[in-house]
Amino acid sequence: MPCKIMFLRQATPLWSLAFTAVLSLCGPVASAQSSDTRQDTLPGKLKPEMPAKKMLNEALSEIELHKYNNIVESINKRTPFLKQPGTYDSALTDIMHTTLGRSPFAGMKDSVMGEFMHYVGNNFGKERLNKIVKSFSAAGDSGSLQQFIGKKLKGFYAIKGKEAFHIPSFDNLVGNDFNGARYSVIRDNATAAPSPWIHQWQVADDLRIMDIPFHIEFSNLSDGALPLRYNNLLKLSFDKDAFRQGVKKKLDKYYDLEKYLLNDIDMLSYVKKHFEQELSTQVVGLKSSLLADPKAMLLSKISYDELLKLDMDQVKEKIMPAAQIQPLRDQLAAYEEVITKQGKAMLPAQKDSLQQLINNRAGHLASLEQMVAKVGEAKSKLSASGLNANDITRLQQSANAQTLKKWQQPATIKEAAENLLPQNGFQRFFKDITALNAGTFGANMSERTVTALLSGGLQMEALKKNNLLSGGFGKIKDAGFLKDAGLQNSLFSPAVSMQYAQFGKGVTGNNSTRITVMNGNTFSPNTLHYQAQAMARNMFVGTISKTIKVRKSGTVEAELSKSATQFRNTGSISPDQAMEHKSALYSYADDLLQTLSVGVRYQDDWDKINLSHNAHIAYAGFGYNNPGNPSASRGSLQYDLQLRKYVEKRKGFVQVQMANRNYNYSADGEQRWKNLQLNLQARYRFTRNITLGARLNQYQLVRKTPAGKQKMYVSRKIAADGQLSGDIAGISQRSIVSLGFQQFDNILMQHSGNSNLLLLQWVTTVPLQKLQATASIFYNKELTENKLIGDQLNGELGIGYNLLKTVMVNSSLTWLDNKMAARQIGTRQSINTIFFKNCIVGLYIDWRKDLVTPVNPYLYGNFRGELSVHYLIK
Repeated sequence: MPCKIMFLRQATPLWSLAFTAVLSLCGPVASAQSSDTRQDTLPGKLKPEMPAKKMLNEALSEIELHKYNNIVESINKRTPFLKQPGTYDSALTDIMHTTLGRSPFAGMKDSVMGEFMHYVGNNFGKERLNKIVKSFSAAGDSGSLQQFIGKKLKGFYAIKGKEAFHIPSFDNLVGNDFNGARYSVIRDNATAAPSPWIHQWQVADDLRIMDIPFHIEFSNLSDGALPLRYNNLLKLSFDKDAFRQGVKKKLDKYYDLEKYLLNDIDMLSYVKKHFEQELSTQVVGLKSSLLADPKAMLLSKISYDELLKLDMDQVKEKIMPAAQIQPLRDQLAAYEEVITKQGKAMLPAQKDSLQQLINNRAGHLASLEQMVAKVGEAKSKLSASGLNANDITRLQQSANAQTLKKWQQPATIKEAAENLLPQNGFQRFFKDITALNAGTFGANMSERTVTALLSGGLQMEALKKNNLLSGGFGKIKDAGFLKDAGLQNSLFSPAVSMQYAQFGKGVTGNNSTRITVMNGNTFSPNTLHYQAQAMARNMFVGTISKTIKVRKSGTVEAELSKSATQFRNTGSISPDQAMEHKSALYSYADDLLQTLSVGVRYQDDWDKINLSHNAHIAYAGFGYNNPGNPSASRGSLQYDLQLRKYVEKRKGFVQVQMANRNYNYSADGEQRWKNLQLNLQARYRFTRNITLGARLNQYQLVRKTPAGKQKMYVSRKIAADGQLSGDIAGISQRSIVSLGFQQFDNILMQHSGNSNLLLLQWVTTVPLQKLQATASIFYNKELTENKLIGDQLNGELGIGYNLLKTVMVNSSLTWLDNKMAARQIGTRQSINTIFFKNCIVGLYIDWRKDLVTPVNPYLYGNFRGELSVHYLIK
């Protein structure tokens, strides 16, 4: 019965087996013990009449045998870790001595075998061993045996010490690391302030259950006199990064990663030795009277390293240089022509001498050609065995540099943990979990699936063997943004109770496919009266997403989504008029174009020309409704583009961003909003201390009706800024200066609705021994005749310093002057100190004195105070 032991990683070329040994074992069912003795240890009876189909030495390539023998030889030579490893009445031991008796595995010493069995039995359980052996004995299932033994032998080879013979599945049943709690209270006495008192709580904690880390966050923001009255947000999430780092730390504690990745095996020396032996066998047959020592002659022309690494054209040029061989061929042709034309007239001795010369020269050429052929045969046989010297040399040289990089890759850590660490069911469940969130959390998947803030929800995503499964539920509330302002119909979205499930293949960001189904329900807050803006409905959405890798760093993402909506009658006029409650799934095939949404995105980085881009185009029918993303555009067409070009080895860049969105807000499609956003930006670092930049930002909203187009809102800003750091007049400083021009045009504002502003900002920070001084000025000048905002100057001069080593203080004087509205002078003070090493208390006070009576007092308060306490429990 054939039996294989394999060291499996990823699907790789044959030559890369230098780092992923595939060890196949097979042998006859023969034993030095009696069959009766074996029956006492085996859970099932091995049938002696089941002979092995293939011997191990025939089944394995020579390079695989070399690596396997290298591992066995290494563990035989090392000092035993255990004085008395103990004995185990395991059928696996019997199989190793009997069924695998003629394999290299039988070369393992008895003491080492005992340690190996002790390592496997303690860490991975006798029951699992016996189960695998029983399958092998009863059904000839060699697959489970070959994988289990091969992986465990690789781990046994890489152990650091005797601690690895009994690795705990977890260090602590429950662990906790409290990150701190923070309470802040804010008082603002501005006239007509809606919330003069504001309370905020923040708590963060890290919880570990069986070494599985979870992060817990609580946040509350409330006004009035009573905190914790509402807006209590709680989030619990599985910390995948912390889990991976914890596993890596545990692996580093018990195992040598160099050995586990087989980077310590020198395969190139074996390749050279094997090639020398094969080449000697091939070349020795060329010995003749003309070529007494073919091996010496070959090595006089080319070395073993060159024979290994050069291709056959290069090898032939070394052995038979064209500059030497072609004149020799020409001479032979001339000699043969002489004999052909003048042979009858020549003396017999002359003719015999010339013929002997021709034979010698031709024999020499033939010997060289045969030698080239023999070298080719040796190299072909070497490659057929998986021994490509160039590839192995390259991998061997880069192995050490790549080891740490490999060890940081999630796939390597996951594979190593599965093979080397004992895990219970709870831990095995979380090894495939990529995301787990509960409470209130943000879900960001894609525009046509789930992109929203879920409250009172749960989300989980798992990836196993390149197969993805994800699902979740929660409540979503659309805030009613500007895009919904004109939607005075039932498409306005109230709160949604949403559930979704997603299936797919591939890792996000690489070649992958996703299929997502979502279901959502809304309910009218008042069932006694009809409310068009909050009609109860059921929504069902199906989405197919596909990501394709292009070039080295580019991706093309495409999404096709279809929705269906069923409304429920919330009035109770009469039973006959009540709308039947149906699921949206029943009408999924209706109104294809009106309820369809498609999107395509292409992003890439062109390193050679230092250019990156992101292009996106999407369409959504007017009836498309997505419960997983209420902000998904209904009745819209949008196209976005972003280009970023680096210059002078990334000393500077030029960037263009454009987003154009058309929204339909009428049933007949005659009324639309056209939204255009444009951003141009450039920045260049001239020296380490001087950086200059410029930008243009424009936002424009146009309403299109049958009567024509009308500008609703336009904002345009052009600005240039510079950063200067270094010494000026012997004083170290850092300054930021900005000069800009901004235009406003809003038809809803009074007067002309236009405002043009000239903006100036300057901030300088100067360190003065233990102090730090800061000065800032912000000034805007309104250039239009009808003042909408007015000229305003804000200035501040402050200094930061320490008191009593633990008290950090910032004090400043402030000035505000708006000729149309207010003039104030004031002070700003902040104090932060540490108590008992774990408690940080912060106090902030902003006090201002009115020099004139403010026109809009609710915009210019006289006092704002904040008190915060942050406490860390250790």
